[in-house]
Amino acid sequence: MNDMSFAHTSPTFDGPYALGTSTNSAPPNRRGQRGADSVERVVNKTHHPSPITHHLHLSGFTSIELIIVILVLVVLAGTAVVSFRLSDEDKSIIAADQLIADIQYVQMRAMGVGSQQNILFSTGTSSYSIREGANVIEQKSLPDDVIIRNANFNGSNILTFNTLGEPTFSSSINGTIDLGKGTSPNKTIAVLSITGKVQ
Repeated sequence: MNDMSFAHTSPTFDGPYALGTSTNSAPPNRRGQRGADSVERVVNKTHHPSPITHHLHLSGFTSIELIIVILVLVVLAGTAVVSFRLSDEDKSIIAADQLIADIQYVQMRAMGVGSQQNILFSTGTSSYSIREGANVIEQKSLPDDVIIRNANFNGSNILTFNTLGEPTFSSSINGTIDLGKGTSPNKTIAVLSITGKVQ
């Protein structure tokens, strides 16, 4: 009987995980990979704002600015309406207030500078002159085309104050100035003959 020899061969395994072999490679860490992906998404959101946020930053006006603009427009519209509704009589009253202030100014100026001061009224017009003697200090006009219909200081159209602030016309009759516009009634200003008080 012939001897039969059997060669014993061991199976071999290829690859990084073969028995008896060492390798520096390691299976991928799936948990670590997911963490890195999350960090990358957070970074991308930080550097790239959403379209809604970007739109808010580019808006033209804030709420406060819009409110301020609206308030300004309301005030301007109200002023225009009031100006439009003024009657001729109202304009005469406004003109009278200006003239009263100017008469009081001339009276105080006469006492302040120590010399007579006067106002020359040009009847039938809106003009009057503040003067020292015959020298014109300032030429004035009534607003809104209100005219001086009449000015009477004991038969004169010149109102003069002495250095005590007293009017120089007759003490028996008060001086008067009539203002008006269009068909509106006269707005009369009275200058008291003794004290020079305007009312």
